[in-house]
Amino acid sequence: MVRVRLTMRDMFLFTLVTTVGLLAAFFYMYESSFAASVSPAFPGGAITISFDDAWDSQFENALPVLLEHNVPATFYVMTNPVKNGDYGYMNEAQVVALTRLGFEIGAHTKSHLDLTALSDEMLVEELVESKEYLEALTDREMFSLAYPFGATNQTVIDALHTAGYTNGRSAAQAPRLGFSAEGQDVFTFGSFSPNTAVPLERMKRAVDQARERNQWFIFSFHQVGQYGGEYDTPPEDFAEIISYISGSEVPVISIANGVERLTASVEFED
Repeated sequence: MVRVRLTMRDMFLFTLVTTVGLLAAFFYMYESSFAASVSPAFPGGAITISFDDAWDSQFENALPVLLEHNVPATFYVMTNPVKNGDYGYMNEAQVVALTRLGFEIGAHTKSHLDLTALSDEMLVEELVESKEYLEALTDREMFSLAYPFGATNQTVIDALHTAGYTNGRSAAQAPRLGFSAEGQDVFTFGSFSPNTAVPLERMKRAVDQARERNQWFIFSFHQVGQYGGEYDTPPEDFAEIISYISGSEVPVISIANGVERLTASVEFED
């Protein structure tokens, strides 16, 4: 057996070469990971303005601001109050007007029940009847749904597939849960519901983060007015955040467009 005697210099050079090699491998892996984290689906980020429940304050207070800034939006309509002409909700003519103005209409079920707690029969009724009603009312096919209370599970998702929906949007109080990027499942993407606990400046920061991260950020507004509710947005605050988004150069897209981008980034991924 041949014995090799290593000098201190040999040991130093060996350690140096090994360390450099490991560092090179690490930085190669880091750079590859960083490059992969930049979403090809949303270069420069994207923002979606969505509304839940079909409150008439959305038509009266939010719509003029959207039109002023030429900002698209998606309105998720709970159909029973609209169909029955309930006080405080949009009427059928207003929902039709939104469609004719080019806004996307999505379903928010018939009666805003927790879909995860329903029998199979009631679940199908909430999903199918609301979809059919909105399609007949607007004369448009409709594929998007927002889960009441943001609640969903695999049973609900399977029922959405069967009913002909192509996507489902959840909701949360924390801004960090409003972001999506490529690879996000189109039946479980989240949104941020503006509420009295989150200051306006934090909402603006979310817009900036969408651009910085190349991600999709979704707002889900409820009442646009001051009615004493946790999810009320004062009209002046709504106008300020829409003005900020409009001036941010971050693209504003509908839910349908965002889902299309997510789907494309999965289908054509190398």
